[in-house]
This record gives sequence, C-alpha cells and structure tokens, in this order.
Amino acid sequence: MFQDINQAIAKASVLHEGQKRRGIPLPYLVHPYAVASMLAFYVSDKDAIVAALMHDTVEDTEYTFSDLERDFWARVKQIVGEVTEHDVALEGRSIWQARKQGYLVGLKKASFEGVAVSWADKMHNLMSFAESYDECGDDFLKSFSAPPLQILWFLRSCKKFIKKDYLVKCLLSIARH
Repeated sequence: MFQDINQAIAKASVLHEGQKRRGIPLPYLVHPYAVASMLAFYVSDKDAIVAALMHDTVEDTEYTFSDLERDFWARVKQIVGEVTEHDVALEGRSIWQARKQGYLVGLKKASFEGVAVSWADKMHNLMSFAESYDECGDDFLKSFSAPPLQILWFLRSCKKFIKKDYLVKCLLSIARH
C-alpha cells in the first residue's frame, strides 16, 4: 500500500513542480498531499488515496488519463475522472460556470470514492481560501477567473450535494463490503 502511495506522491511532485497555490505562495503539491491526508483519516482505500494525490494532474498538467492508467491502474483513473472538470458546451453561460455545473452533474454519478476525494478537495480548498483571503485580502480574489459570489455558489453547491448524498453513498459502500 505505502509503495503505491509513495509512487503517487513522487509522480505528483514531478508533475506539479514549479506550480504554486493561489494566495499564500505554497508549492502546489501541498494541496494534493493535504487532500490525501484528510481522506486517509476517514478512508483506508488505497485507490482513493492515490486518486486524491493525483486528482489535479489531468486538469493542471500535460498528464493524461492514459498516462494515469499506465502509471497506476484503471480504478485510480476512474476516480480521478469523476473529480476532473471536463469541457462542456456553453449554452450562454460563462466557461467557468459551465465547467462547474458539469462537475456537479458528474459528481451525482460518482462512486463513493469519487465523492470522498471531492469532499476532501473542497474542504481543503475552503480552508485555503479563508487563509489566503485573511493573508492577502481582495488581491487574492482577483486571482480567480470568476467573481467571488460565483466561487461561493460552487463551493456551497458541492457542500449541499455531499451533505445530502454522501451519507447514502457511504452506507451503500459499507453494505457492499
């Protein structure tokens, strides 16, 4: 188990090399590592923890789903796919809003592990958002392509979905095992 997690940490560190988080200038790797750590506190599923470490690689680097499956395995690819924003048709909405709405639609179909990775990702994003805003003020908000109210709408929408459906997915997952 630890060998696979170490491999994911090493791969994510190479792929995110030189990237920084918005706001407080931390190496980007802090985020996937924090997401995986939060998740590991609640879930012992190796695939979910590896997926948490790799969850932003397809969105934020040149790494592809094929690379992910080659370096890890199909289940990790599936979980990462469930929490990856995909290009969607605009239909009069902003690109940002269309991507986020597509993410929420996909989350409704996600596995327990996918929802768990999303939960840990959004929780860390919220904590980072608050810390960065406290430290950097309104300049931090200017680093986003969407207005602050839209960002809050998205985070609240994720929270509502996870709060409502996550418990059901947890119970179903436990019943399967």
